[in-house]
Amino acid sequence: RTEPTVRLYRWAPTGLSLGRFQPREEIEPLRAALGPHELVRRSTGGRAIWHDEHELTFSYVVPAPARGESVLASFERVHRAILESLEV
Repeated sequence: RTEPTVRLYRWAPTGLSLGRFQPREEIEPLRAALGPHELVRRSTGGRAIWHDEHELTFSYVVPAPARGESVLASFERVHRAILESLEV
């Protein structure tokens, strides 16, 4: 059984992350306008996201919802794990 885990990330240098299935060709015209930056691909879906060196990004891993647990209860559990990780 896994305990909730939160990872915090900073971006240096700035960069663009592509969603797992997003074609790189879609963002090529944009890349030239953005100037020098890193390009990475996320394991999750979605579209390109610009990451600035001043932002803080997080990811979390939690056990699968218990059978019968509501979506709201699952979100509350995730947010509780994030809050606990930030209490330093």
